[in-house]
Amino acid sequence: MKKRFLALFLALFFVFSLAACRSGKDDSLILRYDLSGQVSSLDPQFTTSADARTVLYNAMEGLYRLSEAGDLIPAGASGHTLSADGKTYTFTLRQDARWSDGSPVTAKDYVFAFQRMFRTDSLSPHAGKFASIEGASARMEGTAQPLGVSASGDYTLVIRLTEADPLFLQRLADPAAFPCKEDFYNESKGRYGLSTQTLLSNGPFVVKSWDNSASITLRPNDQYSSQEESTIDGVNFFIGRENPLEQFTSGKSDAICLSREEYLSLGGWNSASPREDTVWLLVFNTRHAPFQNETLRRAILSPIDREALSDALPEDIDSPDGLIPAAVRLAGQPYRELAGNAVFLSSQEPRDLLIAALGDLGLEKLPRTALSYPADAGVEDAAALLQKAWGESLSLYANLTPLPKEELNTAIQSGEFDLALVPISNRGDGHREFLAQLSQLFGWQEEEYLSLLEEAQRATSAKAMAAGYHRAEEWLLEHCYALPVGASSSYEATNQDLEGITFLPDGTPFFKLAHRK
Repeated sequence: MKKRFLALFLALFFVFSLAACRSGKDDSLILRYDLSGQVSSLDPQFTTSADARTVLYNAMEGLYRLSEAGDLIPAGASGHTLSADGKTYTFTLRQDARWSDGSPVTAKDYVFAFQRMFRTDSLSPHAGKFASIEGASARMEGTAQPLGVSASGDYTLVIRLTEADPLFLQRLADPAAFPCKEDFYNESKGRYGLSTQTLLSNGPFVVKSWDNSASITLRPNDQYSSQEESTIDGVNFFIGRENPLEQFTSGKSDAICLSREEYLSLGGWNSASPREDTVWLLVFNTRHAPFQNETLRRAILSPIDREALSDALPEDIDSPDGLIPAAVRLAGQPYRELAGNAVFLSSQEPRDLLIAALGDLGLEKLPRTALSYPADAGVEDAAALLQKAWGESLSLYANLTPLPKEELNTAIQSGEFDLALVPISNRGDGHREFLAQLSQLFGWQEEEYLSLLEEAQRATSAKAMAAGYHRAEEWLLEHCYALPVGASSSYEATNQDLEGITFLPDGTPFFKLAHRK
């Protein structure tokens, strides 16, 4: 009798346990992702950290969010209207949106967020993205003009622009445009976004814990409602774990961005998609006096056989279409489809150019030059081909200098190099940010180039804007600041037992709609 009772008890226990696992939420629905480093701030209006923005994009939301293809999806807004001149947006907010403390998310919260962004005494690093707002440019120059962002009641937000901006709605999906509740901000007494106690969420999750020696954890915001309800119990963002690839392949994380080499090492992964987000550049250090001379730069680029150079690069590096990678999008469309491919430099007689350049510089011969490139990237043959071409055509001997990735990055950022063969990946959210990234890295601040960027930014249609940035891109190529020599892809891989994890156009993972297959 006891045995029969025990058998019945165990059978019932198994049935109820199985039912609980199927119908209830459990830890298996808490997703895992490795961040690249520590997070010092989660203040949406001010953080520039890619890791912080990953956490914020998953915890909070603005008026809109972006799909994997760059399309707009309503979030805090239920819709909007646009004036005939394209300068005034009127947004209707969802009346069921709540902060994690239970209070309603109102238009005033968005107004305050923009006011913080454009404070003349502490300008947000993201202010330039929203420079088309009335009063923004004056505030960026230090003049306290009224800002064209206002609330018309609790659930109507009005934003007035000085000129039409075809990318304005896409910019509103950026964490910098997330709302900020003024009284909560004031109560934080200068520590807003620096701890779990000084964070307030309006999205599907709250930041439950934040330990820079271990992890940042997100758990459901019980005040959140949406037509797209989250299907997971949270996300654990790990910090400082060794070898993220091994963590992923051993089943200890659920999504990862991989290089092509790492992707191929997996032996084929059916939940991975490529993103051509990296351009390989041969670039001059124009902070050094000799390379400020355009004729010298042209002389050095002229003997390069681009086809032979492409053949010398690893198989996973393809021919480039220009300075801006193919993965970059503009108003939800591929930039290259709107702008077309770049036109590359046509070769000239290199020795004649060199003689003219030496005359301009007052030199009899070029100083010793080094070509830096990443070690262990498989580009040694390409570097040797460049060295040979320069030696034969210009009698220029370039010392080949392979460097570990971190050392090369440091050399580039500090300007301690002559020439570099280097991969640059898109880490922003578009063409403008990528060109800005290049300009910051290599010190490209020429007035004519900056004027072209400003002209492109003022364009009133996506096609005109693409054409403007294309002119800026071609100006850099025409004046020989860099030569694109290759294009490569990263791969976004997810747990093969999951569906619904997506990646934004800039590679940021989005977990809200993930679920088991």
